[in-house]
Amino acid sequence: MKIIALFFMISTASFSQSALEKDSLEIWITGNFSNQIAHQIVSEKWPFVTKFVAGDVIDDYLIETINKHNKKIWESIGSKNLSDKYYFEVKIEREKVQEAMDIIDRNTTIIRLLNQLKMKGRSIFTQVEKISNIEYLFSIFSFDLSNIKSTEILEAKAIINIKTNTLDISND
Repeated sequence: MKIIALFFMISTASFSQSALEKDSLEIWITGNFSNQIAHQIVSEKWPFVTKFVAGDVIDDYLIETINKHNKKIWESIGSKNLSDKYYFEVKIEREKVQEAMDIIDRNTTIIRLLNQLKMKGRSIFTQVEKISNIEYLFSIFSFDLSNIKSTEILEAKAIINIKTNTLDISND
C-alpha cells in the first residue's frame, strides 16, 4: 500500500486540479495519502476545492506560503470558525481513511496482487471513494509508464468496512 500511496501522491500532485479556473477557490494541502483523501472527501461539502501541493516533508518557506494562501481563502469565505470546523472534519475523516488503509494493507490477496504487478513492472494507481460513513471503495489500477492511457487496467476493487474490519474484493 505504501507503493500505491507514493505513486498516488506523485501523480495527483502532477495532474490534480489542472483544469481549475484561475479565480476558483483552492485550499492548498500537504501530507500523506490518508490526509489527501480526507481533504478530497470533506471538501466536497465546501465552497472550494483542494489542491495537493506537497508531501509530508516540506520546508518553512513552503509552509509559510501555503498558510498565507489558505488564510486569504478563509478570509474570502468569511470566518475563522469555518476553518476550524473544516480541519476538525478532515481530522475525523483522516482517521477513518487510515483505518481503511490499515485493513487493506493487511489483506494477503491485495498484497499478493501488488507484488505480482510489481514483478511485471507495472505501475500502480489507487482511487479512493467514500461509500458511506463506514465504507470506502479502493479501486486499484495498473499501467505501463511508457503508455499510460492505453495500458491502464482496473485490477481490483475493494470495499472496506471500518466498522466490521472487513474487506470485499472484486476483479471487475
